[in-house]
Amino acid sequence: MRKIIYLPFENLPQRYTKMWNDSIVECLQPTDLVLWGENQKESVIKTGEFLDTYGTIDYKSTQMALVARAFQRNMVKNGDIFYVPDIFYPSLEAIRYMAELSGIGVRIAAFNHAGRADENDFVQHLDSWSDMQEQVWHSICDLVFVGSDYHRKRVEEKFHPLRINVCGAVWSKKWMDDFCKGIERKKQHYIIWPHRPCREKQFDMFLRIAKANPRLHFVITSSGSNRLQNIELPVNVEYRYGLTKREYYEVFAHAEGYLSTALQETFGYTLQEAIYFGCKVVVPDYACYREYADRHSIMPFEDMCKENYLTEAFEFDRLTLSEQMPDNASAIVETLRNLQ
Repeated sequence: MRKIIYLPFENLPQRYTKMWNDSIVECLQPTDLVLWGENQKESVIKTGEFLDTYGTIDYKSTQMALVARAFQRNMVKNGDIFYVPDIFYPSLEAIRYMAELSGIGVRIAAFNHAGRADENDFVQHLDSWSDMQEQVWHSICDLVFVGSDYHRKRVEEKFHPLRINVCGAVWSKKWMDDFCKGIERKKQHYIIWPHRPCREKQFDMFLRIAKANPRLHFVITSSGSNRLQNIELPVNVEYRYGLTKREYYEVFAHAEGYLSTALQETFGYTLQEAIYFGCKVVVPDYACYREYADRHSIMPFEDMCKENYLTEAFEFDRLTLSEQMPDNASAIVETLRNLQ
């Protein structure tokens, strides 16, 4: 019987890797195979943005060594499906190398979060070699998952994958309910901006918006260390860093409103969290937000920056009309099982 071989993310409390891993693994069968890297302890991103630049290579290297041992021990069979939750995976091509030179017919499916197809992604700092490398990863995959139709178009135009599936990133209300059990949701009068203070999330624009809305109180959240040292924040902006995941959700649960100014958003985990916690939602008319937010919550960047524009906007209850995305891990696993 063909099986799914899942290569989980490293666990990073700043990201959504634990929800992803827990939700996928829960849907697997006892005959499936889960290959973790050696370091499974939760860690903090110290270098880079979306994953730790050094830590992720360390983790993936040990993980691929386990894949090689699985081939050596005859654990990989014809028809097995490898599922990799991030296509930007140095050594992903090693799976195809080992399979083809062994005469084993495997399938490979991976998720594209952003990468070189997204002009605002952090990996644009890489040189042009990375375009060729990422093309290889797309070429060896039998199926590429993406988080939105917005991103699908960009991936198709740049890398022309064999097959592509818009499934949304892994989301689980069930996981959220379990993790957030006991968190009080009494609203307080502040707007959460739960992004990394960086270019692709338009931190500079956020500061302009905060200054243009002095009657609103904004809270920036981060699980990492203080990234805003020597930066003077407006008096109506509070920065809470070094948060555990639960502390982050406590801040989110009490927020009356949610604001995003992101240029880079191919799915929008924080939007799903804002909907989950019943926040009033304001997102830009950009990226994937039209696919996941109610039309009343979508606003042009230029309007957001107008004096007191958001102060007035956040008075309306219609900003709570966005609908929660359904849990999708089981649908992803079913798609993998049916992959030919």
